[in-house]
Amino acid sequence: MERTTRTASGRIRTFGAAGAAVLVGLASVVIAWWRLGPVARGTVWAEDGGIFLRERIALGPVDSLLHP
Repeated sequence: MERTTRTASGRIRTFGAAGAAVLVGLASVVIAWWRLGPVARGTVWAEDGGIFLRERIALGPVDSLLHP
């Protein structure tokens, strides 16, 4: 049974590829958010958006996520 070893350069390449993927994803999110414009970003688009916002104000940031 052969034992494989990973070299430091192999680990750097793996982390470099993962880091590049994260940067591309983050850049895509930022560009999509920027393209929406201020009016669209300030609009609640869900039917229950008013309920969600009231619960967020009443319960706080953590409890509003955990509240059924």
